[in-house]
Amino acid sequence: REFKMKKKTMPKLQIIGPVYNEEEVIEDFFNRLNKTLNTLKSKYQCKIMFVVDKSSDNTILKLEKIASKNKNVQLLILSSRFGHQMSLVAGMDHSEADATIMMDTDLQHPPEMIPSFLREYENGHDIVLGIRNVPVDKNFLKKLGSNYFYKLLNFFADINLKKGEADFRLVSKKVLNVFNSQIREQNQFLRGLFSWVGFKKSLVYFDAEERYRG
Repeated sequence: REFKMKKKTMPKLQIIGPVYNEEEVIEDFFNRLNKTLNTLKSKYQCKIMFVVDKSSDNTILKLEKIASKNKNVQLLILSSRFGHQMSLVAGMDHSEADATIMMDTDLQHPPEMIPSFLREYENGHDIVLGIRNVPVDKNFLKKLGSNYFYKLLNFFADINLKKGEADFRLVSKKVLNVFNSQIREQNQFLRGLFSWVGFKKSLVYFDAEERYRG
């Protein structure tokens, strides 16, 4: 009897990008993201899911044009204004990937950092957290308020958020399954929940860019 070796399938990578009134920047974001994902095609099956919170500009029209020309792009259009965190939750509910990366679509989360997140995932980490490097000349009041936010939250809650932690993160399929089946609260604060839920974590530091447009 002749046995044939099964062809090993490449792992799936899903990018989730919440979108709200981003008509001025969404095409530039997609172009930079797609350029980065093209460098990963030999290792991952890459897909992009834009989760569109109900917008009042031409964001949806621009995304529909992008999706019509790119088979790796999916659109999840929400029926009402649910907010940033619940847009991410909706994307998580629809991801079946081995690794899922969540990132903002205003280019403050640089797509070029994605390979750094994947290296940590490949080294066995189930959660990879993006940590913003805070520039020296950042607005003093904003910096002060941010510092107090993290100190107060860590003091009153049973979690340990890193200063500068962003909603730029990678999670494995194991973590996603826990959220999709067991963590179903409304108005989730994902930074806190990903700190609380356990699993092996790693950090990736990045320089947050200025908002590109709009």
